[in-house]
Amino acid sequence: MTEFEKELDLIRKMGLKTNPVRLEYEQKVRALRLLPEKLEAEGLTEGQIARTMHDKRRELGRLYKEASPPLFREYIYAATADAGANGYTVA
Repeated sequence: MTEFEKELDLIRKMGLKTNPVRLEYEQKVRALRLLPEKLEAEGLTEGQIARTMHDKRRELGRLYKEASPPLFREYIYAATADAGANGYTVA
């Protein structure tokens, strides 16, 4: 069985949303909710907090993509492109 066939079989069995790497990523993104209050207590401005949150989320996304098998990665990039085409972007 090729690597592609293994990945496709995994997707068919587990789905994309229940993949352990995806679930870990989602947990880490949810954990970011605690950060703004901490950053505000440290004296950061609203703009600095927003930029920090954006950067942290993007870094998690990058790490998640790198940890994902190639077929999952293709799906992630396609979904991201679709979201961008629908106007879901951050400047």
